[in-house]
Amino acid sequence: MPTWRLFEHVGNEQTEIWTAESAQIEKVANDISQLGGAVTAKLDQARTLKAANNQPVAPPGTLGVEVEEEEPVESINQLGFLGAAGDAVLALRGQLQDHRSGLFSSSVFIKLLEYECGRFRTFGYPVSLIVFEMVRNDGVSLSASAATTAGLRLNLIKSDLEFAGRLEENIYALVMPNKPPAAAAQTTGSMIEILVSSPLEKGLDKTNLSIKCGIVGLPDHGDDLETLVLAGKAALAGAPERGAPRKGR
Repeated sequence: MPTWRLFEHVGNEQTEIWTAESAQIEKVANDISQLGGAVTAKLDQARTLKAANNQPVAPPGTLGVEVEEEEPVESINQLGFLGAAGDAVLALRGQLQDHRSGLFSSSVFIKLLEYECGRFRTFGYPVSLIVFEMVRNDGVSLSASAATTAGLRLNLIKSDLEFAGRLEENIYALVMPNKPPAAAAQTTGSMIEILVSSPLEKGLDKTNLSIKCGIVGLPDHGDDLETLVLAGKAALAGAPERGAPRKGR
């Protein structure tokens, strides 16, 4: 049975980073195709029902979801119309994506960071890690909508090779491959600026948003994943607050 392999080439070195048999690839493709067919069928059914009831019909290729303002975003299943297929999509997305910010989930983020640490050990490429915390200055965690806005803004300043994810409650991190901490420091300024330049949501802006950032990197602050993450958390703990100072401190 044919096997597909993905290699990374650096100079004369070749490293295998992914492999899969053709049957696995075909199964994934078939699953995606079936799910796409289910989505299309459900959308057509929804448009037909709306038209029959003289309700506004969303144009093909769009999905309108009405959300009452008082209902928490986290409790709304926007794929509920797909039934079991929607539940499967949500389960997969939950494994890959942090539901509060839209960034990588902790488990996926650590896996990607582990790969970058492997590239450092094999080829000596530097990697920087910006660990940051975002909370209201009264210590309350950001709402899901505010965290999502923050995640979208981070996507505007990072390069295609860089990635961000959630480490733990209120703590996120941005990984910058092939960059030493000195270069990452410039990005930190841009990151803080884009987060506080305008409100993340109504009533949450630079007057009550508190941000702390710690910058570490390999090889300056360790030699593997564990030491890098621990160094990042230590740098965060000792970092000054930016934005609004927390109350009671």
